[in-house]
Amino acid sequence: MKLKRQTGQSLIELMVALALGLILSGFIVAIFQSIRRASSYNNNLITVQETGRSVFHLLQRDLDNATELINPESIPENIQAHVHESSGVLYFKKGAKKLVYYLSATKRKDEKGDAVFELDRRDLSISRHNQTAMLDGVQNFNINYGKITEGNLNFVPAQHITIWSDVKLVKVSFIAESNTLKRTFEFVLRVASR
Repeated sequence: MKLKRQTGQSLIELMVALALGLILSGFIVAIFQSIRRASSYNNNLITVQETGRSVFHLLQRDLDNATELINPESIPENIQAHVHESSGVLYFKKGAKKLVYYLSATKRKDEKGDAVFELDRRDLSISRHNQTAMLDGVQNFNINYGKITEGNLNFVPAQHITIWSDVKLVKVSFIAESNTLKRTFEFVLRVASR
C-alpha cells in the first residue's frame, strides 16, 4: 500500500488568501460606511424638510384667520428682549388675539458650538404672554411685506410700511438646519382679511 504524501498550503498561498480576505473586508466596511452616511443624510434631509413644512403650515393657519397686521416695531420691550437680532418679527391680530412670531436663542449648542435657535410664537393678548417654542433648527427668519406701489407688487421690510392695511401678502424666508445640512425656504402667504 502506497502512502500518499499529504501536502498543505504554501506560505505564498496563505498570504494571497489573507490579502484577498483583507480586500474583501475593506469593501464591506466601505459599503457599510457609505450606507450609514446616506442614512444620516436622509434623516437630516427629512428633518429639514419637516421643519420647513411645519413653519409654512403654522404661519398659513394663523395668517388665514388674521384680521390685521401690526407693525412689528411696536411689540412690547419685554418681548423684544427675547427676539434674536437676526430675526424678523411677524405681528398680527387673529380675532381677539395678538400673535407674534420670532426667533430666539435656546441654551443649547450644536456640534460646532453655535447657538441653536427656535421659532417662537407668543400670544400677547394673554396677560402672562405665554411663549410657545414651535420649532428648533430655524435660522435667519426674515419677513417682508407685499404691497402694491404704482401698479407693481413689491416686498419690503417693516420699516418701509406706513399704511399696514395696504399689505396684501407676507413673504417669509428662513434657513432650516439639521446637523450639517441646511436648506433655505421661502414662501408667500396671503393675509386673509386683505
